[in-house]
Amino acid sequence: MPRFCRPPSESRFVEIDINEVVSFIVNTMPHRFEELSQKIKVTAELASGIPKFFGNYEEIKQALLNILRNGLEAMDGGGNSSSKPRISWNPSPGG
Repeated sequence: MPRFCRPPSESRFVEIDINEVVSFIVNTMPHRFEELSQKIKVTAELASGIPKFFGNYEEIKQALLNILRNGLEAMDGGGNSSSKPRISWNPSPGG
């Protein structure tokens, strides 16, 4: 069976505040996507009370950065984009 993902290279799990990651990405976005950021305004509405979790900070940051990049490329004509982190808890029936 082929492997479609990289094996973790010494995974470093740390406590992550998702609001901090989103803020970092939004604040550094103009430097990363200079041309697109001239046409598109990105804002973040950070929610309070989102619990921290353990994960690989760099992988989470890269995943969110890729999502933002995809959105910006889809909005090539310009506009506004808003990011709003949310947590939903939907326990499975009988679980």
